[in-house]
Amino acid sequence: MASPTFIHLRVHSEHSLLEGAVPVKKLPKLAAEAGMPAVALTDTNAMFAALEFSDYASKMGVQPIVGAQMDLCYLPPEPGRQPYKPAPVVLLAQSEAGWMNLMKLSSCAYLSDANGDGMPQVTLDDLERHSSGLICLTGGPDGPLGRLLRQNQRAKGEEFLRRMAAIYPNRLYVELQRHPIDGGLPEAERLSERPTIELAYALALPLVATNDVYFPDEKLYEAHDALLAIAEGAYVDQSGPRRRLTPQHYFKSQKEMATLFADLPEALENTVEIARRCAFKVPKRKPILPRFADNEVEELRRQAQEGLAARLRVIPHAAPVEEYEKRLAFEVGIIEQMGFPGYFLIVSDFIKWAKSQGIPVGPGRGSGAGSLVAYALTITDLDPLRYSLLFERFLNPERVSMPDFDIDFCMDRREEVIRYVQGKYGADKVGQIITFGAMLSKAAVRDVGRVLQMPYGQVDRLSKMIPMEGVKPVSVTKALADEPRLREEMRAAEVVKRCMEYAEQLEGLLRNASTHAAGVVIGDRPLDELVPLYRAPGTDDMPATQFNMKWVEQAGLVKFDFLGLKTLTMIENAVKLIRQTRDLHVAADGTQLYDPAPGTENDILAIPLDDKSSYDLFSRARTVAVFQVESTGMMDALKRMKPTCIEDIVALVALYRPGPMENIPTYCEVKNGTRELEPLHPTIDHILKETQGHHRLPGAGDADRAGHGGLLARRRRPAAPRHGEEDPRGDGQGAAQVHQGRDCQRRVRQEGRRGLRPLGEVRQLRLQQVPRRRLRPGELPDRLAQGEPPRRVHGRRDELRPASHGQACGLFPGGQEAPPDPDGSPLREPLAGRVLGRGRKARLWSRRAQERGRRGHEADRGRARGPALCHGLRHGPSRGPQEGRQAAARDAGPRRGLRRARPQPSARPRIARRAGRLLGRGARAEGLLPGEPLRRGGRRPAGAAPARHARLGRARTSGRGVQGRGLLPHRPPARRLHGHAQAAGGLDLRRGRAARAGWAAHRQDRWHRRLPAGEEERPGQPLRLRLDVRPHGAVRGDPVQRGPGGGPPAPRARRPRGHSGRGHI
Repeated sequence: MASPTFIHLRVHSEHSLLEGAVPVKKLPKLAAEAGMPAVALTDTNAMFAALEFSDYASKMGVQPIVGAQMDLCYLPPEPGRQPYKPAPVVLLAQSEAGWMNLMKLSSCAYLSDANGDGMPQVTLDDLERHSSGLICLTGGPDGPLGRLLRQNQRAKGEEFLRRMAAIYPNRLYVELQRHPIDGGLPEAERLSERPTIELAYALALPLVATNDVYFPDEKLYEAHDALLAIAEGAYVDQSGPRRRLTPQHYFKSQKEMATLFADLPEALENTVEIARRCAFKVPKRKPILPRFADNEVEELRRQAQEGLAARLRVIPHAAPVEEYEKRLAFEVGIIEQMGFPGYFLIVSDFIKWAKSQGIPVGPGRGSGAGSLVAYALTITDLDPLRYSLLFERFLNPERVSMPDFDIDFCMDRREEVIRYVQGKYGADKVGQIITFGAMLSKAAVRDVGRVLQMPYGQVDRLSKMIPMEGVKPVSVTKALADEPRLREEMRAAEVVKRCMEYAEQLEGLLRNASTHAAGVVIGDRPLDELVPLYRAPGTDDMPATQFNMKWVEQAGLVKFDFLGLKTLTMIENAVKLIRQTRDLHVAADGTQLYDPAPGTENDILAIPLDDKSSYDLFSRARTVAVFQVESTGMMDALKRMKPTCIEDIVALVALYRPGPMENIPTYCEVKNGTRELEPLHPTIDHILKETQGHHRLPGAGDADRAGHGGLLARRRRPAAPRHGEEDPRGDGQGAAQVHQGRDCQRRVRQEGRRGLRPLGEVRQLRLQQVPRRRLRPGELPDRLAQGEPPRRVHGRRDELRPASHGQACGLFPGGQEAPPDPDGSPLREPLAGRVLGRGRKARLWSRRAQERGRRGHEADRGRARGPALCHGLRHGPSRGPQEGRQAAARDAGPRRGLRRARPQPSARPRIARRAGRLLGRGARAEGLLPGEPLRRGGRRPAGAAPARHARLGRARTSGRGVQGRGLLPHRPPARRLHGHAQAAGGLDLRRGRAARAGWAAHRQDRWHRRLPAGEEERPGQPLRLRLDVRPHGAVRGDPVQRGPGGGPPAPRARRPRGHSGRGHI
């Protein structure tokens, strides 16, 4: 390679959030292609990618120069004036001492508020304290020197330059930049360049030329300009002032820079000199932990032996004591060999403290449950020998990696444990871990569309056209290739083309920084001596590392996961509710559920795992809000599997993930005896018997490869006796929480309404909105059912309570009750919706679906789920679409003043969009009005006042009475029916002309006045009606059923003067 003539010393990567657009992995490649043996990374006020960049560059044969662009408070604030706006300078690490000082300065910028405005910045005093091993560039035309010279403050500029030269002797370079546009330099560069050169020559300071790089290629200028507008919340084409760069801020070649600075060749040569002086690579370190004891190995062995002895005194032995001790000695030896005794002691210490403070801690999760040492130290609560879990899956000398315990704490008290750790090891030695949010395709389209001032509806439509791939959207490039609608939108509008092009170029860049939800690091020294630190500007949060989870471990810090789990909080609340009236092992009726061991009467971890009632609930998928088994797919799998032991739940949790999911049907069939177990080989069939022939169930205690690739597998031991009975097979990998949640849920149901929390607290329990949820309203106070329920609650109920208003049940024609579910509980349909379904099982859509249906959303439009609803809800076999339309025409016949039913073009007949109101205040008020609103017109009952006439339409149920059946409303209907109605046998639910014709006959010919004896009609009096309707399936000419007290129709009265003859129905 020829001798370089220029090296880039000022480059902003994507880690200059919403400012730089150079990917870190691409930067070394750009330098190599340009023939540069070295390149610098100087992100704004950050070192987020320092270790990552150093590693990637060195692997590609490019010398990394690690630095940062720091905002400097270069002038002290003057009394009565606002502080000066900080200006940037560039600091480059020349050696390890410089790297240490650079980390100190970067941490200081975030942790100390130097200017009082909460923004990251450093002072001259900070630079003076941490100057060793650093090379400083003055910042160019927008740096402190350039700003002072542009303001004609040459004296202050010279004073600043002299002080900087004293802070960095022989390591200060006066920076020059040239970004020509339209044949000349920008104003800042033009005004500051000459006085800067003169001052540098006067003070005998060297010059250096830089190009402030923000994007890799000139073609990305417009997209980068949109990125700056996104950062400032501005518009690309706005006339007001905003930050703008030039198209010259790209990664230029050596030849281009030589042309720009042909008159100052020494400024180019100094870039190569600086690169040679910065011969330093960010080091990687082995794991560093605080020392827990003088002799950690002996301390670990002592605590493990004492803990195992305490465990064996209270648990049933799954193996001889000698085997427990042999396994313990083996694990301690591996832990000592790999150098992790301190890790186990630290984790055990804060878990023991949490348990001593009454903070719920999870029983164990992940591969750590396979460690007997962890079980003895109370880190986990699962006996690995009882469940044949493998220690090699957690720690393996042939696969050197840090141990990682995922520790669950009560969500409400997690911060208490973190504060304990800070107090024990020092607040400056404990920190969180940073994480970054990327600008994915959908977000990029929305952000770019906003700064291009596109209408929100248009941007929203474009974003929704990008398909999802799992939980993430596909890239813009792939979406444009696969989605013809996007290409059509680009051809139709130029602004859409700009939006998609910019989004494609910006996609994948980092957008924001936040903290990891659970990760905490603990060091043996102040963390800013190992990694730079970060704190969100304007907050007092715990400091976080500037390296993300992947790179913080390579910097030498060990991650501890402090997970906040709501399930533990719910279990704790349930236990407290039960303990208000009884012990855990006593049922609500006083019967004893199980015989607890001494000292474990109210220990939720000591409940038996063979409770048949709990497994019956699992088999019926009554698992709403139960950890790990609450999704719709998991509930379907539970119904199919019908678990009878904890191992079934363990296997299902292990199978329910992409890939193994396809084996769930086979597993269930073999378990339930509907399919023969296919043997693989006699030597392993006994091992695979418990998992129904499925080997390598991930997450269920599967063995890793250890040694030289040998597959380790252990046969599960039979259960040890417990109080004279066989101990149930138990859990592995966190399934005990599932059983505990299920058990607490069952016991709270047995308690009834007694001891429930106040209504306000009950309503705060949000249930995930998923179809086919199940709920037992009998568990809740009556006032909750009568009031406004949580909007997310869907479900079913187990029993009808006739005297309770608002309790839901199935709505079926002819006044029949909903058919029972296979488990014996009547149907409870989803809330406040429309009639849908197949056959007799009518289903009601939610109000949200109604609203989308009214707006024409095709996916949520009211459609019948089968031909059975072609004319409403019928009994007996379903009719096909064509036969249904013919029957509708035959049943209805011509009626004056009514529209003809339009034929359905689709094979899937539609049902009316608008759900009617449930009428009735009588003893058996049930049934729905026809789904589609009736055409206005026709005659109303004689003498009825128009203002008091019933308006029917998009109202929800308002039924009351002894057995008022209806839907549980979200809120009271906007309008109520003025009057009382009694339905004889239910209202006609037929669809189309048949329904309208039947109602028209009733409207025109079947009105009957019912006034008490001696009472006269008065204007404005509420209208009392008896609705006589034909039974379902009736055709023209069939006799009409009469309601209670029925009789012949009353004669039609003359229309009052001034009435138009138009009804309100």
